[in-house]
Amino acid sequence: MTRSGLAVRAFLGISMVLPLRASAQTAATAPLDFQVVVPPGCNASAFAQLPDNPNLFMGRQLLTAEGELAPPANASDCSGGNPDNQKTGKSYNRWSLMLDQLDWKNNRFKVIKPLLDTSTDPATGVSRSRITGGAMKGAIIKSAYDPSVAKFGGITYVAFECIIQNGGDYKVSGTSSCIGVYDPKKRSIDLSRTRVLISGVVGANFMWAAAIPHLFAYKNKLYVYWTANLWKNGQLSDWRVRGTRLLPTRTGVAIKGGGDKPAPATTPLAVDVWQRNSAGPMSGKIFDLFGTFQSRNTLYIMYASGGDDCTSPASNGPGCYRPSIAAISEPLRPNVFNEAKPVKMNLPTNPVEYAIPVIKPNGQMFMMGHFIRPKKNGYSEINPTPAKDFWDSQRKNSIYARVPFKLN
Repeated sequence: MTRSGLAVRAFLGISMVLPLRASAQTAATAPLDFQVVVPPGCNASAFAQLPDNPNLFMGRQLLTAEGELAPPANASDCSGGNPDNQKTGKSYNRWSLMLDQLDWKNNRFKVIKPLLDTSTDPATGVSRSRITGGAMKGAIIKSAYDPSVAKFGGITYVAFECIIQNGGDYKVSGTSSCIGVYDPKKRSIDLSRTRVLISGVVGANFMWAAAIPHLFAYKNKLYVYWTANLWKNGQLSDWRVRGTRLLPTRTGVAIKGGGDKPAPATTPLAVDVWQRNSAGPMSGKIFDLFGTFQSRNTLYIMYASGGDDCTSPASNGPGCYRPSIAAISEPLRPNVFNEAKPVKMNLPTNPVEYAIPVIKPNGQMFMMGHFIRPKKNGYSEINPTPAKDFWDSQRKNSIYARVPFKLN
């Protein structure tokens, strides 16, 4: 599942505090400056910026079974390939969490080291990422991708989408959301303080996926959002963003009231902060949360949305997957995302995916992500990033870049 399809899963996101005034800007029409950013590998474009070092990011990358970076030899490498390949000795690469560094001057990422190594341990024949402590001790993380990072109580937590190889032993199914503790000194994730926080739910002809976990701290409390996708007979039937509060424990964090066992994607301990509706041609059908940032006592969400005729960033519908920023004050109020009004400011009108808010060492803010070639639908082509002349001169259908934004 990828963000480019209905099975949205990624991301990323960061939580940061900025000294900005919260008044809205009027929308501008001048094209936004942009800088092309080079990711560190094939499809390695879902990042989370570390709170204590704006040069460092957590990301995802494919590793071979031997623990090497997967070469971008063909399209199958970018997706990991077919798991059945392992039975015949063919290549099957797995998503792993990586520590990356961004050279802001040259706009290029480089790999520092793997943080969760999901390559095959020849001694055991399974992933090297095995949880070593807590209630899920012995659980094997088969795949880890799309991290989100937040610092709370002096501890840096990382949430990420995960697949557990022996999930049945721990009542974990399908696409789930994991959480762990990052050690900035060792530059590693502590597997003794890692666990599945929210499990997918799999039935005879349906599946709820617990996708796109996003961590953030707000007013001295720690929260997580995730996207719950319901699939029936292979078709997307429901899509909602859910949220809940987290509490620190001896071995990490847990959902408030949930104990140390994984909660299902449909847990009653969470609130639906966004639900699909029939609001109109520009909203109500798609909501893709990218990240959060804070200004004084206001929490801002960065997201993409769309309405009728919007199923992916490649759809033709007007305003499909357009980026927006909105302010909210109560993180767990039911349908708070549905009610939030976008801040009026100069943002691209073309589709964007895998976008996150990032902050440069000098304090300047950017939206960084995949910007999609604008469709001629009466909205996307109004003020795209890059501008129209760029797309007219290129055959590319997307470009990974960063564009500045600010609030007055």
